[in-house]
Amino acid sequence: MHKIYPYQNILHPYIKPAFQSRAIPFTGQNTDETAEISRIASQISKEELEKYLNELAGSKTEGRGVGQRGIEIAKEYIAERFKEYGLKPVNHLGLDNYYETFSMPKYSLESIKKGQYTKGELDRFKLLPPKVETANILGMIEGTEKPDEYIIISAHYDHLGKNDYHIFPGANDNASGVVGLLEIARILSQEKAPKKSIIFAALSGEESGLYGARKLSQDIIAKGIAQNT
Repeated sequence: MHKIYPYQNILHPYIKPAFQSRAIPFTGQNTDETAEISRIASQISKEELEKYLNELAGSKTEGRGVGQRGIEIAKEYIAERFKEYGLKPVNHLGLDNYYETFSMPKYSLESIKKGQYTKGELDRFKLLPPKVETANILGMIEGTEKPDEYIIISAHYDHLGKNDYHIFPGANDNASGVVGLLEIARILSQEKAPKKSIIFAALSGEESGLYGARKLSQDIIAKGIAQNT
């Protein structure tokens, strides 16, 4: 049996939820809770998942490297899906669109080569062009009973991009996570609105040092959202 770590989320260590996570076991008994989960899960579409993945990890997005052309294509694609599914801008953060923009630092922290493999990036440090801007993409389904309490579903859409020799598509890191996020957004947007607000967050700058998660964390703390997340 897998252990469940309540703080194991993309916003750690900046925000720690004030609740303990719990698993809902599927025992074969059709309880009201498991039946509702099964009903919603049955709406997952293989065709939709493949469509998202082909768009995000296809050749035209060129690995979605921060500061490169491909990530802008991916950013617009995700925002278009948010609009299609009727997600609202997170006005609780002062946003009137889907983009939470921020500037990347000049020196971007990256991972180290391990033998013939590299986890995260090709070099330990990469000098970025000055004033590279990127954006988290945020959309929200507003809660009906507790709109000022939030559930955040997140994944990062940036990857390693391309260099002079290779394009790194990043299907598993982390286009697959964004694919899951988009499908959850599509399904829940068709359901009865939840009691609490749900924020869908496609984060950028993660490969370079979790900068997107840091930006979102800082903003929700500054706006007092963290205490209700």
